[in-house]
Amino acid sequence: MKQAVLVVSFGTTYHESRMKTIEAIEQSIKEEFPEYELRRAFTSRIIIGILKKRDNIYIDSVAEALEKLALEGFQRVVVQPPL
Repeated sequence: MKQAVLVVSFGTTYHESRMKTIEAIEQSIKEEFPEYELRRAFTSRIIIGILKKRDNIYIDSVAEALEKLALEGFQRVVVQPPL
């Protein structure tokens, strides 16, 4: 069974902040649940747009991420906001 954890946050445009917060949490989740694929989504359309335009980084919205996971055949998806 394909399983994923979707880590959802408001997001940030600051690379250093993203590394210290969101990516640190994602790494902890990866270590704790190695059998799950990890995906990221932001809730802020403004931040998604800034990252795409300024840095050529594309982060999915929650709806986009869930749709992709469904299309890829994931049967179990845990949506986890960073704590």
